[in-house]
Amino acid sequence: MLLRALMGAVILCGTGWWTAAGSLLAAERREVLQSGDRGSSVLRLQQYLASLGYDIELAGTFGPRTEAVVREFQKQMGLRVDGVVGEATWDKLESVVVTYTVRRGDTLWSIAARADTDVATLRRLNLLENDRIQAGQKLLLPQKLEVPVLSGVANGKSTEPSTRVTSATVPERSATTEDPPPAPAQISDPPGDQGFDPPPLTHQVKKGETLTSIARQYGTTVSALLRVNPLPDPDRLQIGQELRLPLEVAARSYQVYPGSLLWPVVGRISSDYGERLHPITGQPDFHEGIDIAVPPGTPVRAAAGGRVVTAGWMGGYGYGVVIEHAGGIETLYGHNSRLLVEPGTWVQRGQVIAYSGSTGLSTGPHVDFRIKVRGEYVNPHEWLP
Repeated sequence: MLLRALMGAVILCGTGWWTAAGSLLAAERREVLQSGDRGSSVLRLQQYLASLGYDIELAGTFGPRTEAVVREFQKQMGLRVDGVVGEATWDKLESVVVTYTVRRGDTLWSIAARADTDVATLRRLNLLENDRIQAGQKLLLPQKLEVPVLSGVANGKSTEPSTRVTSATVPERSATTEDPPPAPAQISDPPGDQGFDPPPLTHQVKKGETLTSIARQYGTTVSALLRVNPLPDPDRLQIGQELRLPLEVAARSYQVYPGSLLWPVVGRISSDYGERLHPITGQPDFHEGIDIAVPPGTPVRAAAGGRVVTAGWMGGYGYGVVIEHAGGIETLYGHNSRLLVEPGTWVQRGQVIAYSGSTGLSTGPHVDFRIKVRGEYVNPHEWLP
């Protein structure tokens, strides 16, 4: 059934605006991918699988979840089921994934209407930060296929590894002293994924706005707005009226992917990611972050929206903050002099969360910025613009 459905989707190419995805990859190198890999090729693979209806995160990391989805796809396509994405698997993906080439005058709204989908889905599949598109651009389109949604090995939960940094209890959250408190908080990484559920967002109606203009502003639909706002008269909005936004809008505002993070501070990189001699011990050391030298008291901003899971004394990191983002991603900001957030609070991209300092094991004022993806530190440069 699935194979027939896939073939049917490809036949739609005859309408003139549906095309196979081969051209989308024409200028891109196809890599053999397997568990443990990460990067843009993995992200592209996950985009393809997501467009076919598989339940998979667009995180750019080839973990157990991605391998399970690949195996299921290989099984359904009659390929060798080994969880490795080689030439045969790439060829099959390119033959069934459907794309659309943007024409002059197109908008995401018009494309979504013709593809029987919504703008939010198009933005997610194509990693779009906004609704701007241009003629000649190729967009992945979702397919209405009977594809089983994988739910992991046990209890319907994902089998991708996930790491959560627990919140710390500290005597003074906004302490300004450079001296450590008597009892440092411990960082633990319990297994499992407890979910990432951003709080609902709201919009305050302004003069001249309608449900249609508000829906367009947030990349959603009028019906989705009405679903969460039972309005007595949708055509009569009041200035200052507060409307709840659909959960998918909130989730999209916290989406993180390579190249999307904001620099927490602007300054000279005093110690880069990789091998080095530790500035204090003098011993060979692998630096799992980047040190950005800035004057003390510089505002430190959240690299992306998310939930604060740690805010307090973190041993060698001094006064630190850890923010959890969607997709099992965490960012760490160390050696601050003062913290402005506490565990459990939600922050927006660019929000000031601390002021820089030289607390903990530090030779001078700077921000130690680190990124964890599914529990493993990665090179921050791959996630920064």
